[in-house]
Amino acid sequence: MNLNPISVKAELIKGKMYLEIPEPVTQLLGISEGDIISYIPEKWGDGVSSSNENRVPRQYAQISTELNEKTELLKRFPLSHYKRGRAEYYFEGKVVLYIKYSKRHMRGPDFFFGVQYEIIRELLRKDKKGEIKAYIVFIAGAKDNTYVFPIKTFYEWIQHVERARDNNWKINMFDDQTLRTSGENGVRVSVAQYLNDFDEIEELLGVKND
Repeated sequence: MNLNPISVKAELIKGKMYLEIPEPVTQLLGISEGDIISYIPEKWGDGVSSSNENRVPRQYAQISTELNEKTELLKRFPLSHYKRGRAEYYFEGKVVLYIKYSKRHMRGPDFFFGVQYEIIRELLRKDKKGEIKAYIVFIAGAKDNTYVFPIKTFYEWIQHVERARDNNWKINMFDDQTLRTSGENGVRVSVAQYLNDFDEIEELLGVKND
């Protein structure tokens, strides 16, 4: 599948944001053409007001970057037997990647990820039964700064961490290669060994990338 860098066409229709994304990318990432609901920041709600319309071009640039980075990561693996779940990607029916992306933040943590409890719980159940090998993947700004965690290892770190009001975990990542959470039973874990560590996944899928 030949995927060129994504060109995003911004459009405001009755106060809502829409994207025009090349069809191969919509197929790969499971995004409906023109539907960007899942990429609108929650604080924007259902529409774009006059007070934040001037932020739209910048927001589209951020969305374009996120889609590009996810696309480039997925292209590492065979796509002949590939399907997408809710937010996870299945390869050859045996390897599942739950991929999260964060831009670099100028204040607070360098990178921030929201992790859905229900998805982690389901992938963990299947992994423990031997049905799949599941991984959570954090793209920290760019594909060459990606952390790959086996789902069981990740869960061991955060299982006792207090979840937010939406019942999900909020994960902070820093340039010193630490994963941190706040709140009750917060954790701090050195994750340098997981940086760009695709070896196990590539072995399972029988592929090798330089």
